[in-house]
Amino acid sequence: MKCVPDGWCSQNYRVRSGDREGKVCFSTTPPFGTINDGFREYSIVLSGKIKRRWELTDGKTVVFSATKNLGLKRVMKIKNGGNVYTLSRKPGTETMILEGPSTSACYQRIHPLTKRHRITGQWSDDSLVIFGFWFVAYYDQIDSAIADILNSVLQTAT
Repeated sequence: MKCVPDGWCSQNYRVRSGDREGKVCFSTTPPFGTINDGFREYSIVLSGKIKRRWELTDGKTVVFSATKNLGLKRVMKIKNGGNVYTLSRKPGTETMILEGPSTSACYQRIHPLTKRHRITGQWSDDSLVIFGFWFVAYYDQIDSAIADILNSVLQTAT
């Protein structure tokens, strides 16, 4: 599976897996994102501000829920019924790993300027893996925004 930016300045991605193509979009207002896995359309909503709980819904039901505790550590728990998946950074790299029942997916950035990502491994549900990718790209965007703010503060201070 490959995730390619939708354009040069776009924050959205096209997701390709075999002959299927989907889309991952970001928004600053609710819903905070949409995912199309090539078959169905999903929305991402923030349902808990203190513990940062995100939900992937198909319009009727919550398909997956993800929780990230506040702090700098990038570890998320994604739940689907009784199944729990963990999304975390591989030590010493920028690679993110999603692990859980029948799933061990690896999110690797393959080009630093174009923000292209490759997803490898095995997984039981494409929408789960694309939901995980939404978080990888979301936190990359937040990290870039924080870096831009810090750089501008440092430049004005010197």
